[in-house]
Amino acid sequence: MKAFGFEPSGPVRGRVFVPGSKSIVLRALVLGARFPGEAVLVGLPDGDDVRAGIELARSLGARLRHGWGRGTLAIAGRARGAARRTTLDPGESGTLARCATAIAALEPGFLRVHGSGTLLRRTSEPLLAALERAGARFTQEGEGTWPLSIEAARTEPESLELVDPVSSQEVSALLLAAVGLARRPRVRVHGRIPSRSYLAITADVLARFHVGLDERVLDGRTSEFRFVEKGARGPVLLPVEPDASLAAVVLAAACLTNGEARVEGFEPESPQGDLAIAGHLAAFGCEAVRERDALVAHGWPTRAATLELGPTPDLAPVLAAVAAAAADASGESSELRGLATLARKESDRVAVLARGLSAAGWSVEARADALRIGPRPARSAGAPPDPQVRLDPAHDHRMAFAFALLGLLRPGIRVADPTCVAKTWPTFWEDLEAAGIRVARG
Repeated sequence: MKAFGFEPSGPVRGRVFVPGSKSIVLRALVLGARFPGEAVLVGLPDGDDVRAGIELARSLGARLRHGWGRGTLAIAGRARGAARRTTLDPGESGTLARCATAIAALEPGFLRVHGSGTLLRRTSEPLLAALERAGARFTQEGEGTWPLSIEAARTEPESLELVDPVSSQEVSALLLAAVGLARRPRVRVHGRIPSRSYLAITADVLARFHVGLDERVLDGRTSEFRFVEKGARGPVLLPVEPDASLAAVVLAAACLTNGEARVEGFEPESPQGDLAIAGHLAAFGCEAVRERDALVAHGWPTRAATLELGPTPDLAPVLAAVAAAAADASGESSELRGLATLARKESDRVAVLARGLSAAGWSVEARADALRIGPRPARSAGAPPDPQVRLDPAHDHRMAFAFALLGLLRPGIRVADPTCVAKTWPTFWEDLEAAGIRVARG
């Protein structure tokens, strides 16, 4: 297979397009398939996860039609009890897998949740335990949680109790499943909710579908979520704003090429926690700001930083590349903390990042929940050029983005399996090349 890589390039400048938010779209597709009316999504991105979401909505019984413009999709939910497929396939998406599992466990008729690729190694035991407490039964068929066969609960529960979740997706899955039930059970979460910023996206999508979400803290460890109707129902129009985690890749590329990039189209009250990228880049000495509807960044990272990324761990791969540049510029190490959830993603991201950074020459110390990134050894005059190095992203799109950015810092870095970016950004290499980055292929 060919390997692709960025090479040290001229500056990235101007407005750069990034795909719409996958997190918003997947939640909207699941909810739209169960909403008694029509919703229109505008600005739908391409990508393997979104395609899997569309097929999952169809399997749930939704009626779908593509609209009049680029990336426009109308979705009309099924009536309760309408015929649907007995097997649900979420592809490689953890969000879709958890949502499909919760729906299948609480609504009789579905027999199996499948999946593919890296999903088959992932686990979600707290979610299964919560659904078993509600009366569902599961038979797991492989090394991970999926695929699994399901015997649904016989009656709708009054409450769903989730203990020590390993992902905010487990909370979102229970909420998106519960809202489609006649009795709409309350959802109680006992313990800390990882990556909590993503719950804001779930709440925002629910609100677009005229359902409010009320959270009450019952004690120091327990939160209770209840649904609140928000007045008369009507058609839903949901413009999909850019994906903030993908915008982070563009902003970092601008900083690492001494350029200036601007990503526009964000809602003023956007729920995306990854908009925090502007503050994180500023911590490294870059000039980065969030304007009313845009993110803007420029300026080389000049100083080390210690960042707490627990609420927004998807930014860690991009910020690892920025930390590498800051280490070379300042001679000091940076630390990225709050990364415990990354071991359960498409790959063990802390381990994969550490291997890649080390292979490319940077000093790295890895713990289960943190990365410390230090400078490369100083090069002497007349030293031979850096050898080409292939970095394996472990079929993880975010690892591919991070390793591509490292190529802006030293020549010869290549990303093996470059097509894994199709999960969220199929045209990544072409789009960044059009923005001014030199892409080496082969």
